[in-house]
Amino acid sequence: MCHYVSPRLEDCSLTEKSCAALASAARSTSCSLKQLKLSRNQLHDAGVQHLSDLLKDPQCKLETLEVDQGILRKESPAAAAAASTSSSHSSDAAELTHKEDHCRDDTQRACESCAEVPDSSHWRLVEPEVSTEKSVSTYSLSSPAGSYECSVSGLRWSCAGPVTLQYRFMDWYVFAGELDHMQCSPAGPLMDIELVSGELEEIHLPHFLCLGGVEAPHGAVRLLHGSDSGVTLEKCEVTQRHARLLQPSLSLLGPVYYLLELLSPKAHCELLLFHDGTTAALKLRIYLVPSDQGHIQAIHRKEKEWMGMQIKKSSRVPPLRPRDTFRVRTSCPSEIDPEEINLFPLSVGNFCEVYMQQPEQSFDVEVTSTQHTEPIRRVTIRSEDYRPPSASPGQHSTSSAMMSDSVPVPVLDLLFRTLDDLASDQLKRFKVYLSEKGTAEGLEPVPRGRLEQCDATEVASKMKQAYGEEGSVKMTLAILRKMNLQLLASRLECGCPAPGPIS
Repeated sequence: MCHYVSPRLEDCSLTEKSCAALASAARSTSCSLKQLKLSRNQLHDAGVQHLSDLLKDPQCKLETLEVDQGILRKESPAAAAAASTSSSHSSDAAELTHKEDHCRDDTQRACESCAEVPDSSHWRLVEPEVSTEKSVSTYSLSSPAGSYECSVSGLRWSCAGPVTLQYRFMDWYVFAGELDHMQCSPAGPLMDIELVSGELEEIHLPHFLCLGGVEAPHGAVRLLHGSDSGVTLEKCEVTQRHARLLQPSLSLLGPVYYLLELLSPKAHCELLLFHDGTTAALKLRIYLVPSDQGHIQAIHRKEKEWMGMQIKKSSRVPPLRPRDTFRVRTSCPSEIDPEEINLFPLSVGNFCEVYMQQPEQSFDVEVTSTQHTEPIRRVTIRSEDYRPPSASPGQHSTSSAMMSDSVPVPVLDLLFRTLDDLASDQLKRFKVYLSEKGTAEGLEPVPRGRLEQCDATEVASKMKQAYGEEGSVKMTLAILRKMNLQLLASRLECGCPAPGPIS
């Protein structure tokens, strides 16, 4: 008999063949298994498919399956019945993806501190279509009847029929005066949501509060609703990660909490690390921020403008109190400015800069609350975390010898990636240089009229047509250096063979 409700089988060397035995056990009438955690095994797609079929079996009690591809959940009977009445949209449902976005898989897992806070588990994860204009991204989502969750933001919605909605993240500064007057503080991302078609039964806005062990007064958390007529605060039901609103009227929406009613809440947070350059000196920017995906995306956009590159480390930190102050230290000599940081304000300029003239091969960065002695997070950073494999301390990775040792990557792909790293104003300048004579010796300019409406991908393609692979690299390097984007030029050189003379 199977008595385990939620066994943890991560990293147990399970294979595709193991899935058949697990599926057989889960289908047993004596099995009370409701959750399976199988991450970091060798299940392969066939094994995952075998197990995911359990979620479609009404006789099986399994509700949640956690694998490397994401978290799969059983659809609620009501949603399944509603979906079955809309056969024209059944193919849409089949195409909806269950894969979690990479930026959320580390920080959105269950928090032990608030595990007892009620939450529902019948949400189907979907990936939005993304369009970006002037550095502002709009996320579009379409679904048949059912209950769904956006893989990027965590936004949830339920509908009895097909719907299409879209949203974009907004900055809380637009309501700074109102928040101060109402003595409220942001508790999650501010989102501009538009219902394009259909009707919503309910919508769930993500919040970053950790409510475990907190006796929050009823109404302490509200949804701020901004419209042409002004700002209102709406009552909502608060779950573990969301603020639920029935029969919603959509526009600018975001969760907030009353400072006087929720005196010392904790917030789910993330630690983000970025660096500049590949020279002997090292400059780090350290962000400690609430798990607000809108704010985190704003940081990534700003770092892209600064040509910063993220150091890929786990961003998880324990829940923190928004009013606490945090201190940054390193295990080797460094200049730290400022030495103390706070979670608020939610500003892209709210970071700690660490400068090391001669960084060690490996060093630690510690973040400690000024209210405690033990660090809340310790990260070990090694030289390979921030330097290209071919670069060594004190060297620029620009020599032909270094470039010849790198793993070959298709030149057009490298050009696409390089130009895609440019901010919108930088891409405009790039196109101006590309249309001017004398930018690169031996290469004629591309007429400006052919470039005006081109995005980064189209610009790379037009250069390839005009100059070939070597000429495109030569032109791109010349323009990047004219724009003083030396780091991006070095990265391009690291991945490309050295361009020869143009005949």
